[in-house]
Amino acid sequence: MDEEKRKPRIGVIVGNYHSDHARRMVKKLYELAKKADLNAHFYLGTESSSFLKEFSMQSNRFDYQYASLYSVSGYADLDLLIVSVGTLTIFQKAMTPERFIDSLPDVPMILTETRIMPKKGAYLIADNYSGMRSLVEHLIKVHNLTKIAYLGGPRSGNLDAAERLSAFLDVMKEYDREISDDAIRYGDFSEHVDELAEELLDLNPGLEAIVCANDEMAISVYRVCEKRGLVVGHDIAVTGFDDMELASFMNPPLTTVKQDYDTMCKKAMEKALAILRGEEVESEEIVSPLIRRSSCCCPNTDPKMADALFRYTERRDLISNIWKNHDRAHHSWVGPLLTRELLLENFSRKDFYERLGSCFSMIGAKSAVIGTFETPRVVEEGDFPAAPDYMLFDLYQHGDEWWAYDGPDTPKIYLHSLRPDTPDNSEGLLTFFLLFYENIQYGIMWVEIEPEDIEFYYTLSMEIGTALRYLSLSMAQQQYQNMLQNVARHDNLTGLYNRFGFMSAATDYGNEHKSEPMVIMMADLDHLKQINDGFGHMEGDFAIRKCAEILREAIGEEGLLGRTGGDEFMGMFSVRDELASEKLEKKIKQIAEDFNNTSDKPYYVELSLGFVTCVFDDTNNYNELIRKADERLYEAKKVRRASVVK
Repeated sequence: MDEEKRKPRIGVIVGNYHSDHARRMVKKLYELAKKADLNAHFYLGTESSSFLKEFSMQSNRFDYQYASLYSVSGYADLDLLIVSVGTLTIFQKAMTPERFIDSLPDVPMILTETRIMPKKGAYLIADNYSGMRSLVEHLIKVHNLTKIAYLGGPRSGNLDAAERLSAFLDVMKEYDREISDDAIRYGDFSEHVDELAEELLDLNPGLEAIVCANDEMAISVYRVCEKRGLVVGHDIAVTGFDDMELASFMNPPLTTVKQDYDTMCKKAMEKALAILRGEEVESEEIVSPLIRRSSCCCPNTDPKMADALFRYTERRDLISNIWKNHDRAHHSWVGPLLTRELLLENFSRKDFYERLGSCFSMIGAKSAVIGTFETPRVVEEGDFPAAPDYMLFDLYQHGDEWWAYDGPDTPKIYLHSLRPDTPDNSEGLLTFFLLFYENIQYGIMWVEIEPEDIEFYYTLSMEIGTALRYLSLSMAQQQYQNMLQNVARHDNLTGLYNRFGFMSAATDYGNEHKSEPMVIMMADLDHLKQINDGFGHMEGDFAIRKCAEILREAIGEEGLLGRTGGDEFMGMFSVRDELASEKLEKKIKQIAEDFNNTSDKPYYVELSLGFVTCVFDDTNNYNELIRKADERLYEAKKVRRASVVK
């Protein structure tokens, strides 16, 4: 593609995609990028820690792997990055925001949920402090509450959490409200912090309110209160922050502070487009107003209207969700069935990707690419490896067609360019997923999909990561079995086939050369016993190895050759004419003579030979041919040298 004509290409990096916050940002930025006619690459960390921990699952401890997903943004020739810093710091314990930003491509950036100033670009942040301050003041001044607990976000590394906590503590101090260590707990911004909500209620008898640092944690508090028989908005006040989509439909509707995602995303895109036009941009703080509802004990201003709205929305959503649920049910079967299909044994990497390409086509992906590292890499927590210089381009699917690669002809995808020598696959609105299994990374999958399909493809990427792990183990096992089979079929002294290996290979070789002149050869090393008795068994071994070399040199690599006994060799090879055996015998004798004339060994290395020539077909009897060759070998041994000693 002509670089002067290509559309601008931006990258969007968002973590913790399972949260309402992250999903809404991605959906809005997708919509804005499409409207602006940009190429956009979405790198989404879909951490599972928050909702797997309650099941005591171990796989969630590998969420740190997603830091590597963000680093592969370096493969694309990006013009600009929009980075949601706040969502990246929740589960990446070993990665500071500054270190992370420094690791990204050196392009202009719009950073959100942070006050870090990029080298070129701007930051956007909600007014966390003023928003939380107005909420806590409302509880104290309007409702005259005194015993208030706080359920905060991550204790370190997250600016939103820090600013909201600071506002809470300042207001409590200004209004002489007591706040103890028992009244503060630190969560992870997920709706799976029930244990922390239980602790706050247990340690603070008579608690009047729990202020949550975001709406998702408020869901946990609602759940715990209901279990204890506490009525939110009557027995206890509960508040949040963000104004997530579900907040107004909770029972009771949640009092919160509005995180204006639409405004933040619009401003992020406006500033991005301004930078692409060569204009200067400035950082901004976005107002976060208090949204009063009934969970803080404020009266419901119009319960009938609220109930009518809820029921209208419920009916509307029920109709629209019938088809969505049908599609989700269909898709929910695909992941496990695909894994079973990919875990079938006895197929190559190319077969693996062929099956995968077929799956992408059937489930309706506009396009999909699998790029893998040449060698899977082990990444431990705290590691932050740079993207390799290139990836292997294993699969490209577009609509009803797909191309799978394997071996030396596999194209490569180099840093700063997603364009190998294949149909272009770097344009459009693409979403990227890391392919890994526990601490092993295999590569990247990127697909052209709509935002509502992201959860499904995230699940699919996990299934593919598992299948790649199985494939690598299966291939390693197959290599090991081949090695054992190779050992079982070969003589370890000469490297030639042993008797079992030779007879097994002879059947296939004969079938490949049907109706062609064929020579069966029997050969013996002359006077092996004299060499062993007179010069030692090490010299006997040398003489055997030398015979193998002489025979291989004379026959060439195409023919079969085996050591079928102590000093016995057998050969089988296709020839052009029936005189070939005579020519071959002279050649073997000459090679042996040349060696003996120049060797400093005190003995001769010579061979007695017997040949049978035939045209191989289904009527041939191996045992009969070998018997005839052996008879001729026996005759040849009668005229061998009398003594092996020089």
